[in-house]
Amino acid sequence: GYSPKQSDLLAGYDDAIGLVGRSGATVVPTLAVGGGFVDFVLGTPDLLTLPQLALLPEADRRNLAVLPALVGNRRALLADALGRARATLGAMHQAGATVLAGTDAPIFTYGLSLHAELANLAAAGLPPAEVLRSATGRAADAVGAGADLGYVAPGRLADLLVVAGDPLADPRDLLRVRLVLQAGRVVGGTGAGTGTGTGTP
Repeated sequence: GYSPKQSDLLAGYDDAIGLVGRSGATVVPTLAVGGGFVDFVLGTPDLLTLPQLALLPEADRRNLAVLPALVGNRRALLADALGRARATLGAMHQAGATVLAGTDAPIFTYGLSLHAELANLAAAGLPPAEVLRSATGRAADAVGAGADLGYVAPGRLADLLVVAGDPLADPRDLLRVRLVLQAGRVVGGTGAGTGTGTGTP
């Protein structure tokens, strides 16, 4: 578990960071729980205009719309705690830990929670390619499916998406879906209300 490696104030200390890093442990921090999902929504002002959000239940869209008002003047407190959690994760990664993307769905919105986690991993200082691998190749390897999933290579299963932008520069560009391929077949694109798949660099 990741949470027990932090204090109640979401700080991490050298003993836990060193143990996790030296062991090469795999951690799934799910920074969404420590304010990362709220931070992602607040930091993505055009979120509700994205076509794939039409797939969400109306209740989920309403909740996303009112989230900024619910946070109100507590945003500085959220940013402070989230900053400590990100710093801990960044230090663990630097020390040798393998980081995977987690979502805590359905507590946080399906699909969208993965985008939120990737943005938070980037904010924690993980290299851009590692951010993408945390949800693709590294995740597939961790569950023993790396021979079939998670990598773009001949003979492997691959659901791919084409986006506008560069996810290596900003993981939020993964939301700008232009084309979706599932098992090598085009299943949607801009204006088709598509969801998202993942590839890996």
